Amino acid sequence: MTKPKFYITTSIVYVTAEPHIGYAMELIQADVLARNHRQRDDDVYMLTGTDEHGQKLSDAAHAAGQAPQQFVDHISQHYRTLTHSLNLNNDGFVRTTDPVHKQAAQKLWRACADDIYKGKYEGYYCVRCERYYNERDMDGQKCPIHHIDLEWTSIESYFFRQSNYAEQIRGLIESDELRIIPQKRKNEILAYIDSGLEDISISRPKTQLDWGVEVPGDAEHVMYVWFDALTNYISGVGYDSDSTEFEKWWPADIHIVGKDISRFHCVMWPAMLLSAGLTPPRAVYAHGFITDDHGEKISKSLGNVTDPNEIIELYGVDALRYYLLRHIPADDDGVFTMDLFAKAYNADLANDLGNLVSRVATMIHKYCGGQYEIIDIDRDGNGIDRLLDNCQFDQALAHIFEIVSQQNHHIEQQQPWQLFRTNPSATQQVLNRLASHIVWVAELLTPFLPDTAARISEIFKADGTVEPNPPILFPKHDNDKPTTDHAD
Repeated sequence: MTKPKFYITTSIVYVTAEPHIGYAMELIQADVLARNHRQRDDDVYMLTGTDEHGQKLSDAAHAAGQAPQQFVDHISQHYRTLTHSLNLNNDGFVRTTDPVHKQAAQKLWRACADDIYKGKYEGYYCVRCERYYNERDMDGQKCPIHHIDLEWTSIESYFFRQSNYAEQIRGLIESDELRIIPQKRKNEILAYIDSGLEDISISRPKTQLDWGVEVPGDAEHVMYVWFDALTNYISGVGYDSDSTEFEKWWPADIHIVGKDISRFHCVMWPAMLLSAGLTPPRAVYAHGFITDDHGEKISKSLGNVTDPNEIIELYGVDALRYYLLRHIPADDDGVFTMDLFAKAYNADLANDLGNLVSRVATMIHKYCGGQYEIIDIDRDGNGIDRLLDNCQFDQALAHIFEIVSQQNHHIEQQQPWQLFRTNPSATQQVLNRLASHIVWVAELLTPFLPDTAARISEIFKADGTVEPNPPILFPKHDNDKPTTDHAD
């Protein structure tokens, strides 16, 4: 029988600067879903990559004294390296400067030709967003995201008749044929559609910008960066290069994007696909922002970024994955500071999970000759699947760590070190129960903290023995200096 397929994408990051923690969260979220579906024995393809055209990139390259291609080659490699640093299990990495992508973007343009016409665009534009703003979306004359003055732009442009697809897109969203997660984002998109969709400018004259994908049949224009960038979701699975692969994977089962670009993915992108005779994606998850302790979005443009590699070097990749999945709300913005991160690390990972694993392994070695047996316990792995189907990463991890907390409480109730003095057989049963829960926790944690889950499985071996000198999973940190934690 053919396995169910699951195709998941992240947004492609705009390579104006090196990686920061905000984008790391989105990559990790996608990786969790991909790993979860592999656990379900689905056929999975995860795509990420880099967005390498547009005015902002051209300006950044010239400011750095480099040609645009040289500039994007260098920065894109940092993001490819980040996929390894974050222990991602992605299958593809698309770059919009790749020839296969450019050809796909031009093919999609031609497929939408009946809804494309030339006109003149006049309005406000944010270079940092690479986005046009109308008055209803502006904050005075400033960008509501970057708080900079919007530029008045008047250019000859090709337009796309997005307005032709308002009713069809509304119907898809209302029926959940195109699911938008969470509900508040669905409500926002429906309200946006109800306010009236306008046709959108989808090109720039080369006299203003020459760094982009050339418009088919018009060498004087390049594609607006969003028309180009959105195409990556189909170019990355063979739209113009491998029809068999494309038929296998499309439509995407879910796009993971930031809430600030949800309109592009929930309105513009479905309209483009419908115009081209292609099926829209099945779901879009729009996550919130990571903010600093002043409530400002962490972003390259605002200059308040944290380098994920520095955190990984000191605390390990799973500690970063844990904080971003558990302590940043799945349906809202969340705060990241090093102080909050360190407190969560010590309390949740070092004290709760790390001590549980270390103590139980040590007691099994001490009181049971290093042997344990898996016994029947109340398992509800499907509950995690249901939460992840709704991208509730924080609730899923909260559920798993509630099991951890319960087992720590069980140790204090049963006190195996005391029980062994009078009833070794009962001690074995208590420790079997604890070990069975730990093995189950490792299985549940696999999509979230894959290295940690593997290390737990090395301590609690499948043959029913434990590592005699279990390593410390999460050494406590005191002023950023690792210290050793001790078990009973």
